[in-house]
Amino acid sequence: MQVLRGYKSAFRNVGIFTAIINMLMLAPSLYMLQVYDRVLPSKNEITLLMLTLMMLGAYIFMAALEYVRTFVLIRLGAQMDMQLNKRVFTASFEQSLRKGGGNAGQALTDLTTIRQFLTGSALFAFFDAPWFPIYLVVIFAFNIELGFFALFGTIILIVLAYVNEVVSRKPLSEANSMAVI
Repeated sequence: MQVLRGYKSAFRNVGIFTAIINMLMLAPSLYMLQVYDRVLPSKNEITLLMLTLMMLGAYIFMAALEYVRTFVLIRLGAQMDMQLNKRVFTASFEQSLRKGGGNAGQALTDLTTIRQFLTGSALFAFFDAPWFPIYLVVIFAFNIELGFFALFGTIILIVLAYVNEVVSRKPLSEANSMAVI
């Protein structure tokens, strides 16, 4: 836990990048609203060109932020791995010498799993999750029926995720215990 606290500023920066990325995710919807509201009635090609260039700029900026965010988390995972690798190996080796018969490599495997979690897309889901209510409000603002459809779909996904957790908990627990042996 102390190691993670040392990277608090990096996580804060990733959170800021995520906030900007999620705000830019609304750009395509705003682009289409402007096209339907301003370009189609007036048939002004210059307006369409400018809106499209702004949209491309938003996409390029979003891609750059995604790249930087991913790079920061990969570096963070590598640094954390280097910082903990020796301590985890030493503690695992000493425990194996004291108790004997255990799986000394399991602790290093667990450390690798933590590093992969930090550098994978699962961590992005934690940063993106607080933006869900904002997106839902935006959908309701566009169209109430579409908002209820999105809300109903979300409820179905949450129920399916819960059922999946309940159904797979025991087999996963058994598989993990067999993998440790």
